[in-house]
Amino acid sequence: MRLAWLCLALAVPLRLAFFAGYGLGDDPNESQAIAGFANSLRLDPNNFMHYRVVNIVIRGVAYRLFSQSELAFVVPILVAALATHAMSIVLARELLGARAAFLISLLFLVTPYETLSSTANVPDYFLAFFAVAAAWAGLRGCSRDSPAYMALAAVFIALGLLSKLSAIQFIPPFGVAMLLTLRRWRAWVSFWTTLVALLALFCLADLFFSGSPVQWLTSNAATAISGHDVSNMLGFVLMQYPNYLFARDDFGHLMFGLTAWCGMFGIVLALVRVVQRRASMAEGLLLIAFFVFVGLFEFMPHRLTLHGYFSHPRIFRYLAPVAPVLYLSGAYFLDRTWDVRLLGRALRLGPLMCAAVAAVGLYQTPRVAEPLTDADRDLRQLLVYLRSHEQSGPVPIYTDYWRVDLMQALYANHRAVWTLNGIGAEAKPVKVSFLQAVPPGALVITGGATLPWYSGIELIVNLSTLDFTVPSHWKLLWEFDGRRTPWRVEPLRVWSVGAQ
Repeated sequence: MRLAWLCLALAVPLRLAFFAGYGLGDDPNESQAIAGFANSLRLDPNNFMHYRVVNIVIRGVAYRLFSQSELAFVVPILVAALATHAMSIVLARELLGARAAFLISLLFLVTPYETLSSTANVPDYFLAFFAVAAAWAGLRGCSRDSPAYMALAAVFIALGLLSKLSAIQFIPPFGVAMLLTLRRWRAWVSFWTTLVALLALFCLADLFFSGSPVQWLTSNAATAISGHDVSNMLGFVLMQYPNYLFARDDFGHLMFGLTAWCGMFGIVLALVRVVQRRASMAEGLLLIAFFVFVGLFEFMPHRLTLHGYFSHPRIFRYLAPVAPVLYLSGAYFLDRTWDVRLLGRALRLGPLMCAAVAAVGLYQTPRVAEPLTDADRDLRQLLVYLRSHEQSGPVPIYTDYWRVDLMQALYANHRAVWTLNGIGAEAKPVKVSFLQAVPPGALVITGGATLPWYSGIELIVNLSTLDFTVPSHWKLLWEFDGRRTPWRVEPLRVWSVGAQ
């Protein structure tokens, strides 16, 4: 177990070495909701983001303590990620033994996805922690026939629902597990009674809070009301997560290294043992968690009708609650094959595979993390420049809408010093007209890194790709550059527009 906790300790400097900060801060509604709660310390029933209570309250308190900064923005996410890592160690120890606890900790450490997302805007780590904690409490409740532990599992699921309604996916695996362990019906009565009582309490609190007992459902029901019809690209949508897990990501790298493959082999091995009637409770629970929970995650749309499949092109941050299931399956596979001998019993298969997984993961980590850290570096430098050049009155700024959104969310007093104007990923002639209409006295921000994982390079206003010559009355004030990549074709620049 010491090695397991050592891997957790080593994860901290590795995550911070590729610090993303404001990276993936694509949702200004969330950032503004956090800042709003930090200012008033009161939840607003008219702001649907405030119904993601755990996320808003924890990060709002951090904003209150550390001011509106990258530290406050990221620390709660990093803590949730490390807590998920730690809780997974405890779960693996309970389910599979001490060696499996070390192996799952190693997989957390070396999987590039964990470094990519654990210091970015990935509040889904709150869901991940509650999912693993509920699984641990449920395992103890079933194995010990303990109503108290089953009630605790229900509490963790309820807290997950207060983070985001997609935590509804935690419930079906418990339903399947109940059908397979009906002889422990007293423990299951405790689980369902506690869960129903908590949901009723949520409704009662919401009635007092907003005047409606179900607004916490309707205001935060991303699974019911959002998304757009992706029926014409359903193959692409359904292949996004498998590509992230087993193939290459949007930028040609292995987001999960070899970890997901170990997880898949572990599931196959557990399935074989179930078919051979040699499976233990651990292998049965692995199969339930994988096929029910991961299957729901892959196929659950935002909304499904007789006419369309309403969702969106998948975003990697949503993988955070699913990843621990893969790590647990991978740890099971490595543990089961640890003592398999090779080359006349001179070598053991398990340690060799561990070395390969670690080597590939650590090699891919800086490559997988680079787009996010690069884009955040641009934003960080831009905010430093703008804050050091604030003027007495609002100065118009013209740039892409992504930077407008981020400045609105992360620049506390931007309204007093800047008037923000943005343009999206429009056709090139539209962008040219946008630039030609910039009035004297304004600033123009062009180039730099695009929004990784969410949009292509066409989002950014890149002068080198437009039929536009910089006029003589534009003056270059500042430039920040980086190497040329698929997400950056020219330096980030700030221009001042003078009189023609």
